[in-house]
Amino acid sequence: MPRSTVEVETLDAKSLKVSAYWLRMPHPAALQRRAREALGSALAGGQLRVKLGLVVGLEEAAQAHQRLESRATVGKVVLRVP
Repeated sequence: MPRSTVEVETLDAKSLKVSAYWLRMPHPAALQRRAREALGSALAGGQLRVKLGLVVGLEEAAQAHQRLESRATVGKVVLRVP
């Protein structure tokens, strides 16, 4: 796999970052369940709040992406999938 370089200053100017998450990382089912329960409890109890900046249907995904690219959103963008 060829390597490429990333100019950090270019990313920073657009508030972008490079990150990775390996979805194939095996986690025990009990640990996953406890994590989901803790997250749900924090959300339900108000200790964790998520700012929804834009909620649109899947048919508006292109417009939502344009708004993200132009930095016209604040908070999370959620696509409703039928």
